[in-house]
Amino acid sequence: ICNPANYNDGLWQTDSNGVFKKQLFELEEGYSYGGVHPTYFNKISDSCISVMGPESNDNVYMVTPDSQVTAYHLNFGMKIPNRLKYEPTVEYEKHKGKIYIKHMYMESSRWMLIQATDFESPIIFIYDKKNDKEYHITGGGDIIDTYSLSSNMFFLPNDLLVSILYPDQILQYKVYRERYPNITMHSNPVLQIAKLTK
Repeated sequence: ICNPANYNDGLWQTDSNGVFKKQLFELEEGYSYGGVHPTYFNKISDSCISVMGPESNDNVYMVTPDSQVTAYHLNFGMKIPNRLKYEPTVEYEKHKGKIYIKHMYMESSRWMLIQATDFESPIIFIYDKKNDKEYHITGGGDIIDTYSLSSNMFFLPNDLLVSILYPDQILQYKVYRERYPNITMHSNPVLQIAKLTK
C-alpha cells in the first residue's frame, strides 16, 4: 500500500474512514521480494499480516500493529544472480532450474504452506507447527502447478484448506478433468475443502 501523503511504500494502518494512522512496515527503495519478481502481503488474521522476502535473506515477516518480527527463514537451495533479480522482465525459459519464484504463502494455527517453482517442477513446503515436522513435495504424478490457483486458496480458522476452482482451471489439467468430468466452461466454480491430516 502506498501512502499518498508522503509516498512511503509499505503497510499502513488506517482508521474506519481510511485516514492513515501509522506505518507498520516500510518497503525500502530497492526492496526485493523472494524469487525473481514481487509477491505480496498475506493476511493471517485481523491483527497479523505476513510479508514475503527479500530474496537476499528469504524471510517471512509477521507484522502486527505493535511489532514486526522475522518469523521464518526459508532456504530454497539456490541463489538468484543480481543481474536477473533486478531485471523487470526475465525470460524464464532460459533459466529453468536456476531461478525460482515464490507464489503462495499461507498459515493457519497449525500449518504453514509455501509454494514456489523453479519452472521445472513445483516446490511445495508444508510445516506442521504443532509437531515441528516438515514435508516437501517437489514432483510426482498428481501434483498440479497451482501458480494460477494460489490466489484462490486459503485456510479457515479450523485449519481446513479451501480452494476455489474455476471451470477454465479445471479444464486445463487432466487430473481435475478426471475428478470433475461433467464440468464445462459454463459451469459454476467448484469449492474444494481439504484437511491436512499428518
